Amino acid sequence: MFQQVEKNIKEEQERIMKEKEEEINRREEELKAKYEDEIEQMKKENERERQENQNELRKREEDFKKREEEIKKETDVNVQKELQRKLEEQQKLFEEEYKRKEKALEEQQQKFINHLEKKHEEEKQKLQERIQHETRQQAEREYLRKLETEVARALKEAEEKLPYRSKRARDWGDYVPLVGGVFGGAIGSVEDIVHWIIELHKD
Repeated sequence: MFQQVEKNIKEEQERIMKEKEEEINRREEELKAKYEDEIEQMKKENERERQENQNELRKREEDFKKREEEIKKETDVNVQKELQRKLEEQQKLFEEEYKRKEKALEEQQQKFINHLEKKHEEEKQKLQERIQHETRQQAEREYLRKLETEVARALKEAEEKLPYRSKRARDWGDYVPLVGGVFGGAIGSVEDIVHWIIELHKD
């Protein structure tokens, strides 16, 4: 019996889920939009940082060119070579630093995207579990309501089919224990005979 009840509740749950399909899709789309918006904001922030790095690179390159022009004006060859060497070292260090920043920015972006994807999947899972729980509760309530209606109808039908002697024996037994049931049954039997005669004349 329990298996049948569980089967009925699951069927009811599936019916409710189908009815709520549009709402479920809407809630999932809201989650997706939130996730995509966060990624877009992060990309904009990274692009701003990248632009700043590129501006810094251009500025430093211009500075290096100016320094080179100044070094060329140096009359002492040895001093000129030393200055050129130091400038190239600085340029190399700056380029390495620029590449390191770019790589760190890409890694940070990918890490953030991975984090958001995981977070999005977890939130989606929680949403599905919550919807399953809500629809399960609703299915149980609706199933119990239908069951109560069916039981009430069946009891009413059974009451209508119950012979008068049984009804009176039950009613009198409640009011007057022991002998009440006997008297009630006797009176009910008379009512059954009268009811039978009336039904007979109807035919």
